[in-house]
Amino acid sequence: RFREKRVLLVGSKDTAEVAESYGFDVGNMAVTSSQIVKALPEIYPWPVTHCTLPPVDVNAADAPPIEAVLIFYWPSDWAMELQVVSDVLAGGRPLGVGTTGTNGTGVQCAELWSSNPDFLW
Repeated sequence: RFREKRVLLVGSKDTAEVAESYGFDVGNMAVTSSQIVKALPEIYPWPVTHCTLPPVDVNAADAPPIEAVLIFYWPSDWAMELQVVSDVLAGGRPLGVGTTGTNGTGVQCAELWSSNPDFLW
């Protein structure tokens, strides 16, 4: 369903490789929080040091919107992941400014999927 759409991958250090084995275009249409923060350091105050994938500027004028957040596994850095996930769900350009529905309230801009039914954290 999301293989050819822009999605945010959430999980541990091997998540990108797992997503790629499922057929996602990792690094282009399927991006990680680390890639976003590397391109947009104003989103998260600490530097990303553990990502070898190239930065992806999701705020670029020609960037496709992120249509889903896919939580594959619990991440190593919850703080960074939750900040980026919150910004993605709020949406807008720049990411995180939010969008407004017809009744003036905020709307969720991306679907949120979790592979773990025990997601209690």
